[in-house]
Amino acid sequence: MHTIEAGNILYCLWGYDQTNVSFYLVTRATKTTVTIQPIESEKIELGDYHDLVVPRSSNDSHAPYFFSGEPARRKVQDYGYGPSVRRANYSGAGNCYVWDGNPKQQTASGCGH
Repeated sequence: MHTIEAGNILYCLWGYDQTNVSFYLVTRATKTTVTIQPIESEKIELGDYHDLVVPRSSNDSHAPYFFSGEPARRKVQDYGYGPSVRRANYSGAGNCYVWDGNPKQQTASGCGH
């Protein structure tokens, strides 16, 4: 049993020679899996080397976020850092964790992003 619930937002840091941030809305949770829907990110602060990003929200109460892909079902695992899911079904994809509400850093556009 895990603690990820429907309505949680997950984030994932990933990339090679740069850091990317992806956000996901948990739309369904079972005892062992979650269904996640990718959310677009929004830059809220631009820096020389990194940008701060958050999930891009909308003003529509029926669709509170701008989605950027199809839902996917993922198995929840815990590697000692709390419950997480793989961003994609391949090695090196990165783990997604429950977002704490704080902006996340990604590599700035002028630095390879």
